[in-house]
Amino acid sequence: MATATIHLQRLDTSQPWGFKLQGGSDVGKPLHVAHVSPGSISGRAGLKIGDVILKIDKVDVSSFTHDDARGEMIRAGNKFDLTIQRYDANILRVINCNRTIERCDARYIAYYKPNELHNR
Repeated sequence: MATATIHLQRLDTSQPWGFKLQGGSDVGKPLHVAHVSPGSISGRAGLKIGDVILKIDKVDVSSFTHDDARGEMIRAGNKFDLTIQRYDANILRVINCNRTIERCDARYIAYYKPNELHNR
């Protein structure tokens, strides 16, 4: 796993960022990138499916709901940085695991914060 900063900038709000955000504290999953449109601002900047969003600019969003994170991006305007954590592709499948964490493959558990494991 690696941490990186993705710089996003657009001319105005008529240009879409080109990625879909999923997760949030309201659904019990980390905020993560579910889709990146090829050739989009986000795609050209290097954002990838499965990237976990840690910060929007300097704001830690790890405990944000989905709507809170979306609101933070809107407040940031047409230019902001995303601090992301990128995991091995095999780990990312936990996002779509419909089983309880105990029944998911053990290699996926590293994706969750330790305190989240106690609540499962």
